Amino acid sequence: VAPEAPVVSVSSQDVTVTWDTPDDGGSDITSFLVTLTSGTGTVLTRTADADTTSTTFVAVPAGTWTATVAASNAVGSSPASPASPGSAVTAPPIQQAIATTVTAPAASQVYGKTARLAITVGKATSGTVSVTVGAKTVTASISATGKASVILPAKALSPGTRAVTVRYAGVAGRFKPSTGTVKVSVTKAAATVKIAAKKSVTRGKTLKVTVTVTSTGVVPGGKVRVKVGAKTKTAKLSEKGRATVKVKIAKSTKAGKKKLTVTYTGSSYVAKKSAASKVRVAR
Repeated sequence: VAPEAPVVSVSSQDVTVTWDTPDDGGSDITSFLVTLTSGTGTVLTRTADADTTSTTFVAVPAGTWTATVAASNAVGSSPASPASPGSAVTAPPIQQAIATTVTAPAASQVYGKTARLAITVGKATSGTVSVTVGAKTVTASISATGKASVILPAKALSPGTRAVTVRYAGVAGRFKPSTGTVKVSVTKAAATVKIAAKKSVTRGKTLKVTVTVTSTGVVPGGKVRVKVGAKTKTAKLSEKGRATVKVKIAKSTKAGKKKLTVTYTGSSYVAKKSAASKVRVAR
């Protein structure tokens, strides 16, 4: 005997079919065949146990569906039940990606040292940000609160005020990409000037002055100016930041202590710096 028409209920894209157990005709029912048919002819089937009177089809495609049920026993299969009324399954709406924003407070950096950029990606909870400085690109993952920290390389930006672009890559279907700009003020590296010279020199002789200029993260280039009393000489630093300057002390120079001043004139990357010492001029 064919079962009566089943009842269909739809929850999102899940379709549940419920039926009453029909008369078995004297032979115990062994299973049920449940069939869903769409208005376009697509057929979905499921087999249910004999003691079951409902089954659920999961993730059913959008469309209008009818259901039938047939029972089986040792004798064979019953005719299919009358079809249920058509039930509509609607596809879920496509999720729109959320617009995001990239912000970062102005930052400062000393040439030759790394610096940290604190980045916030508004509305995003995952993904990566990237910063391109010179020929280098630095990336970082954002936290669940949209925060990221990017380390700027030590010598990627030259001294001055630089506009750095921060890019958020976005997450497909969730967060839209976005960009922002942060100002980075890069100052020249600080120099240290060391003087090596004898403590005394005889008038008419030459004073040898060895100068070493150092700086963190960068070897200073450029020139140094050495002044003893009224006498001044200039020399170029070597690739190691050193220079040897010979200053001839005039015979007319008065005996006594004289100020020895060494001035590193600076470069595009390292700031100007002076150092002083004393030298005794003897007769």
